[in-house]
Amino acid sequence: MNTDQVVRQALEDSVRDLPCPEPDLDALVAAGRSLRIRRAGLAAGLAAVVVLMLVGMSLLWANGMKGAVPEPVPATSPTTRDDTSGAPSGPVYLEGGGLQIGAEPVDLGRRAAQLTTLAGGVVAVEDDTNDPLVTWRSWAGQTKVIGSNPWPAVEPFSTFRDRGEGWPTRALRRDVVGNPLGDHVAWILQGSGRGDLVVVRASTGEQVARTVISGGQAETLDIRSIDERTVHLRRCPAPSPPGESSDGRPTLSAQSRDGCSYWVWEWPTGAGLRATGHSWVEPDGTVIHDMTTDVWAVQRPNSTALSFITSKGEHLSEADVVVSDRNEGGGLSPDGRFWYSPGSTAFVVTRTGEIRRIGDELARIGLAEATQFVWSGATTVTVAGPGGVTTCDASTATCSDPTTLSGQLPVQ
Repeated sequence: MNTDQVVRQALEDSVRDLPCPEPDLDALVAAGRSLRIRRAGLAAGLAAVVVLMLVGMSLLWANGMKGAVPEPVPATSPTTRDDTSGAPSGPVYLEGGGLQIGAEPVDLGRRAAQLTTLAGGVVAVEDDTNDPLVTWRSWAGQTKVIGSNPWPAVEPFSTFRDRGEGWPTRALRRDVVGNPLGDHVAWILQGSGRGDLVVVRASTGEQVARTVISGGQAETLDIRSIDERTVHLRRCPAPSPPGESSDGRPTLSAQSRDGCSYWVWEWPTGAGLRATGHSWVEPDGTVIHDMTTDVWAVQRPNSTALSFITSKGEHLSEADVVVSDRNEGGGLSPDGRFWYSPGSTAFVVTRTGEIRRIGDELARIGLAEATQFVWSGATTVTVAGPGGVTTCDASTATCSDPTTLSGQLPVQ
């Protein structure tokens, strides 16, 4: 035998007599089954992880690989300023029933009785008809009829007396009221009687909100302001007896402020018109001259100063300026940041009470006697008087050179 054979034989002899039990086949089968179950669970877990990874990668891809799905963004209120592309730098006004943009006449196709300026154009109300059309004209020149026959909102104390040279002292018409920072206008519908209050998107003619005006119809109504949240309305008892003009439109002139109250309509919410609980003249004698959504202008009894407060009654400032009872277009700027008073020819910063006088500016350009005005921008008023119309800016306290008029009422 060689060496390998000797070793093999010795090993076999050493283990030949060792006991060797029979294998437990049932235990071996159970152990195998358990191992298979554990392996299947591990495979399923791995598959779920792979699926989650794929979904996560898909979300990351959809979100520009930003690394996380963004949180929901809270809804915001609609913007107050639409596209102003092409808006003129000079005054926009009516002269003799015709639209004027700076020194250039613009043909609307019909004589206009009233004009309101918006961010993207103007809305004019037709004159000399029993069913006046309401027309939109963009700065680019597109026109569209967006309504007809608005209730004639002749403001209390409106007069048409002539002080000479063909210049009326008061002739405010606000049948349709807009906001130069937006694209919405408000008016009161008219059919067989006074109808509902509506808000219309001027550039499209779409009626976006409507509410019932409850109560009797024998009263005067004038819309004080509109913005992206609220319409402010003043309601006064009708005088007795009411008159009627040659074209059938009422010529109402309230005899006093007694009984005149302010109402608000939060038109985007779907809520109805509601009373503010405030009157033109409050029980303590405080006079509410004007209001926007955020700022009110009031005059306390026995005070020569004008006070500015929030709509919640918080005091902002006061300024000692001459205040007229009749403020064409409203003394407050569209967003309430400024006040303009033609009596003192001055702007007031409502948050601080700072007075910015423009009397010298108006005298320089020959419009020291200007009394008619309307806010035509966030910081701009269009001012008119015998002989001309101009624009003045509350931020710089300066005025542009005037456009010459032919003696007709330019701002309405």
